[in-house]
Amino acid sequence: MVIIGPWVMPRTPEDARMGKRLARARADARLTQEEAGEEIGVRPDTVSKWELGVRRPSLHRVRQLARLYRVSADFLLALPLAQSD
Repeated sequence: MVIIGPWVMPRTPEDARMGKRLARARADARLTQEEAGEEIGVRPDTVSKWELGVRRPSLHRVRQLARLYRVSADFLLALPLAQSD
Protein backbone atom coordinates (compact mmCIF):
# COMPACT_ATOMS: atom_id res chain seq x y z
CA MET A 1 0.00 0.00 0.00
CA VAL A 2 1.20 3.46 -0.82
CA ILE A 3 -0.17 6.46 1.05
CA ILE A 4 0.30 9.88 -0.54
CA GLY A 5 -1.29 12.61 1.51
CA PRO A 6 -4.96 11.73 2.01
CA TRP A 7 -4.94 9.24 -0.88
CA VAL A 8 -4.40 5.52 -0.63
CA MET A 9 -3.06 4.01 -3.85
CA PRO A 10 -3.34 0.41 -5.09
CA ARG A 11 -0.20 -1.64 -4.65
CA THR A 12 -0.01 -2.73 -8.29
CA PRO A 13 -2.04 -2.32 -11.49
CA GLU A 14 -3.24 -5.91 -10.98
CA ASP A 15 -4.53 -5.01 -7.51
CA ALA A 16 -6.40 -2.05 -8.99
CA ARG A 17 -7.91 -4.24 -11.73
CA MET A 18 -9.00 -6.86 -9.20
CA GLY A 19 -10.47 -4.17 -6.97
CA LYS A 20 -12.57 -2.81 -9.82
CA ARG A 21 -13.87 -6.29 -10.61
CA LEU A 22 -14.74 -6.90 -6.95
CA ALA A 23 -16.64 -3.61 -6.78
CA ARG A 24 -18.44 -4.29 -10.07
CA ALA A 25 -19.46 -7.81 -9.07
CA ARG A 26 -20.74 -6.58 -5.70
CA ALA A 27 -22.73 -3.80 -7.32
CA ASP A 28 -24.16 -6.22 -9.90
CA ALA A 29 -25.21 -8.47 -7.00
CA ARG A 30 -26.95 -5.42 -5.50
CA LEU A 31 -25.07 -5.67 -2.22
CA THR A 32 -23.49 -2.97 -0.09
CA GLN A 33 -19.99 -3.40 1.30
CA GLU A 34 -21.58 -3.90 4.70
CA GLU A 35 -23.90 -6.65 3.42
CA ALA A 36 -21.09 -8.42 1.56
CA GLY A 37 -18.81 -8.27 4.57
CA GLU A 38 -21.52 -9.59 6.85
CA GLU A 39 -22.20 -12.52 4.52
CA ILE A 40 -18.58 -13.68 4.49
CA GLY A 41 -17.58 -12.62 8.00
CA VAL A 42 -15.39 -9.56 7.45
CA ARG A 43 -15.78 -5.88 8.26
CA PRO A 44 -17.06 -3.44 5.61
CA ASP A 45 -13.74 -1.56 5.66
CA THR A 46 -12.00 -4.81 4.66
CA VAL A 47 -14.28 -5.10 1.62
CA SER A 48 -13.50 -1.46 0.84
CA LYS A 49 -9.74 -2.05 1.00
CA TRP A 50 -10.08 -5.01 -1.37
CA GLU A 51 -12.08 -2.88 -3.80
CA LEU A 52 -9.55 -0.04 -3.63
CA GLY A 53 -6.72 -2.48 -4.36
CA VAL A 54 -5.01 -1.64 -1.08
CA ARG A 55 -5.28 -5.22 0.18
CA ARG A 56 -5.92 -8.58 -1.44
CA PRO A 57 -8.47 -11.10 -0.22
CA SER A 58 -7.20 -14.60 0.54
CA LEU A 59 -8.10 -17.34 -1.92
CA HIS A 60 -10.61 -18.62 0.63
CA ARG A 61 -12.31 -15.21 0.63
CA VAL A 62 -12.17 -15.01 -3.18
CA ARG A 63 -14.09 -18.30 -3.35
CA GLN A 64 -16.65 -16.99 -0.86
CA LEU A 65 -17.06 -13.74 -2.80
CA ALA A 66 -17.39 -15.58 -6.12
CA ARG A 67 -20.23 -17.68 -4.69
CA LEU A 68 -21.89 -14.65 -3.09
CA TYR A 69 -21.63 -12.51 -6.24
CA ARG A 70 -22.37 -15.45 -8.58
CA VAL A 71 -19.29 -14.94 -10.71
CA SER A 72 -16.19 -17.03 -11.32
CA ALA A 73 -13.12 -16.74 -9.13
CA ASP A 74 -11.14 -16.21 -12.35
CA PHE A 75 -13.18 -13.08 -13.05
CA LEU A 76 -12.55 -11.70 -9.57
CA LEU A 77 -8.85 -12.47 -9.75
CA ALA A 78 -8.77 -10.51 -13.01
CA LEU A 79 -7.05 -13.35 -14.81
CA PRO A 80 -6.67 -12.73 -18.53
CA LEU A 81 -9.17 -14.52 -20.70
CA ALA A 82 -7.79 -17.31 -22.83
CA GLN A 83 -7.54 -16.29 -26.46
CA SER A 84 -8.33 -18.79 -29.16
CA ASP A 85 -6.06 -18.98 -32.18
